[in-house]
Amino acid sequence: MGLLVSDPLAQFDVLVSVWAPPHLVQQGQFAAQVAVSVLDFYTDYFGLPYQLPKLGQSQTQTPRTSALQMI
Repeated sequence: MGLLVSDPLAQFDVLVSVWAPPHLVQQGQFAAQVAVSVLDFYTDYFGLPYQLPKLGQSQTQTPRTSALQMI
């Protein structure tokens, strides 16, 4: 299992991390980028910042499916 950590959001100081197997690191990087974009969008949409200091995600893959879980 590998760990990807994005730069904290400068505006909100939220740490976004993704746990992913080594062969899915590229998908994990994309997931971290999307998470940062989504947090920014919802902050603007609702006018409220994300309330927690971090957002963790876990990516797994089985022979038939791939999943991304928020932890």
